Amino acid sequence: MVYWITRLLGIKPAGEDLSPDDYGSIIVDVRDIKDGENELVKLINTLKKITAHLALERGRVILQCQAGMSRSPVLAIATLFLQYGLEWNDAEDLVKKKCPITQINKDLYDQVKKICGVQE
Repeated sequence: MVYWITRLLGIKPAGEDLSPDDYGSIIVDVRDIKDGENELVKLINTLKKITAHLALERGRVILQCQAGMSRSPVLAIATLFLQYGLEWNDAEDLVKKKCPITQINKDLYDQVKKICGVQE
């Protein structure tokens, strides 16, 4: 099952199969991102990959982590903020509404928020 945040951006747990309606143009596997322990370059490059694909309108992007609860949702928030221009809190509310299993790790959340230049 894919939790579609927008018509082009979705979140999927790793163990879930995709139906033909769920296929994205790319699946960005973010299982190697660790909660709060990442090299900034790795996170920035992952965000660039997601936003570049969406900017070129090449189709859907599905973010895949192990459970779809922390890593994918926080990157979806950042993508909505960076690519779609939503305010950070509005992006967070939308992701939590569309993906009710969201439980973001605070360390990862703070790290990604800082990368995006969001002030407290």
